Amino acid sequence: MLDERKSALWQALGLGPEWVLREELQELQHKQAQVNVPAPAPTAPAALLQPSAASARPQSPAITSHRVPAQPKKTPARRKEGRGVAPDAFSPVRTEKIKNFSWTEIISGVKNCHICDISSHRICAVPGEGTPPKDLVLIGEAPGAEEDRQGIPFCGPSGKLLTTILHAIGLERGKDLAILNTIKCRPPMNADPSAEEMAACWSFLERQLELMDPKVIVAMGKPAAKSLFGTDETLTSRRQKVFDMVIAGKSRKVIVTYHPAALLRNPSDKRKAWVDWCLVLDTLNKARNE
Repeated sequence: MLDERKSALWQALGLGPEWVLREELQELQHKQAQVNVPAPAPTAPAALLQPSAASARPQSPAITSHRVPAQPKKTPARRKEGRGVAPDAFSPVRTEKIKNFSWTEIISGVKNCHICDISSHRICAVPGEGTPPKDLVLIGEAPGAEEDRQGIPFCGPSGKLLTTILHAIGLERGKDLAILNTIKCRPPMNADPSAEEMAACWSFLERQLELMDPKVIVAMGKPAAKSLFGTDETLTSRRQKVFDMVIAGKSRKVIVTYHPAALLRNPSDKRKAWVDWCLVLDTLNKARNE
């Protein structure tokens, strides 16, 4: 039997008769028992590190990681298309300053940040939604056109779908969870964030996660997953798993799913997203009871 919230989520996504995916949910629950295991003690320092291919590659169905994305090895050159990053983006002085920001200072710092060229094209920087602490944090890719206009994450069509999903499982935006992005400014033409831009914004995101202190983090979309894992793997390879990762100094559960905008482009993936959000709900409930 599906519980009330999972049924409500199914209905909110407009997926039809519930019996269609009950076997798939049972299969997910079986997989969850195999993959949701404690992570080994971290050996990496808390600073930003570039994971090697060997350390980032899953060794078994029980996938764990303690690596976080790194700053580029070389200072990225400024490019003509307006996607460059200033040389001091990765300076120890800037990193240490952000590391000690309060929540109010983070909001102010994001709004006044011009470390990347894309900041000159923005209308509003988008620090995020929610205040510390939160058990659940959702991470998206980057602000879109509507977010850029309003300064709020997920306020366009994809935001409406996300709100519908959260409402169905009994969660209220801002109150029960926080929503952040890998970068805080909209890239031109809604392009994917570059590796340099994500690295330049990582200090903000890491400090936000440290202050939020979430038990569960949901990465929505491939760029969001890449910002946490530091490797460019497919979304499919990371879905339906619970990753134990040390992020912002503590072990946290990480789950990867589709970005809501992707579900609007490909409604057939809503069935898979339903399975992912059931896993989020189960993992959050378990983490809160531990």
